[in-house]
Amino acid sequence: MLLTLPSDRGNGTSSPQDDHPAVIDVEALSLTVGTRAVLRQVNFWVPANGITTVVGPSGSGKSSLLRILNRMWDHVPRVRIEGHVRFSGQDLYARGVDVRAVRTHIGMVFQRPTPFPRSIYDNIALTLRVHGIRQGISDRVESVLSASGLWDEVKDRLLASALTLSGGQQQRLSIARALALNPAVLLMDEPQSALDPRSRDQITQLMLTLKKHTTIVLVTHHLDEAKRVSDRLGVMVGGTMEVFGPAREIFQSESVARLASATQEFGQ
Repeated sequence: MLLTLPSDRGNGTSSPQDDHPAVIDVEALSLTVGTRAVLRQVNFWVPANGITTVVGPSGSGKSSLLRILNRMWDHVPRVRIEGHVRFSGQDLYARGVDVRAVRTHIGMVFQRPTPFPRSIYDNIALTLRVHGIRQGISDRVESVLSASGLWDEVKDRLLASALTLSGGQQQRLSIARALALNPAVLLMDEPQSALDPRSRDQITQLMLTLKKHTTIVLVTHHLDEAKRVSDRLGVMVGGTMEVFGPAREIFQSESVARLASATQEFGQ
């Protein structure tokens, strides 16, 4: 079964909580690796566009949850996943789902920049060619580099190695590469944590721009960053989703402060 993207991204499955359509809907999700329970009965949903942020201390299961959303656990031995993960109403773990299609529609940006050891241009162009795109490549390269705020900085050296870029530029290149396939959802696993303050701010501003037309799921353990960008917020502790809802309401409640005080790491 191929995974298909609806023509109107705003018409995903409806959420029981409110009128916002859910692009991703996670129900009773559990993850066990070997004998260790990593996630336990997690429920949450991601509405179309905007930024849904998952926060929590190190080891709470945030990154493990993110990797489930685009099938990155598939080749890890002794992994058991139970529950449902639906994208626009389709179960991503149903028999016959095309994993390559999943990763086309649901892109991923990692904590550390992951440029290919090729030219800046080829970092984008090769991604397109691998997915069978042969026409309009140069236009697409310019488009996604512009969308990531990188075009003006690199347009005169597109054939230079991507490894000559600064850390912040490499991360924006990684984001541009993820955007090249026009994903409906962009997963971002602590994309600023390895960067200097100026580069972190650039990534933050980029996320605020991208969320107008792309659904972003962000993982971080920094509450200040979550406050700046989040539309919806999930708080994970010990492999469970303790709190989930509109970010403003949660930050105005005692929920985050109470959970933050339970661990030194959460809130640094």
